Amino acid sequence: ASNTKLFTAVAAGLLVEEGKLSWDRPIREAVPSIRFATDALDANVRLRDMLAHRTGIHRHDKAQASTVQQITGPEGVYLLTRV
Repeated sequence: ASNTKLFTAVAAGLLVEEGKLSWDRPIREAVPSIRFATDALDANVRLRDMLAHRTGIHRHDKAQASTVQQITGPEGVYLLTRV
C-alpha cells in the first residue's frame, strides 16, 4: 500500500482547515497553473475529485493502463458532478 496517498490527503485536509483550499471549489482557483484534458474539466475538477481519483488523469506507472479511461468533454463533467 502507498503511504503517499495518506500523507497527501492529510496535508490537503489541513490546508482545507486553514482555509487555503476547499473540498468543493474548482482546484484551479487555488492552483491556476493546473491543466486537465479539457477546458470543462479545468473549470470543474475539485480537490475532492482529485483525492477520489475522479479526474480522468491516467496513472503514470501503466500498471492499470488497460482499465483506466480518461473522462473528457461534457460527459466527463456530468460524471464528476454526479459522484
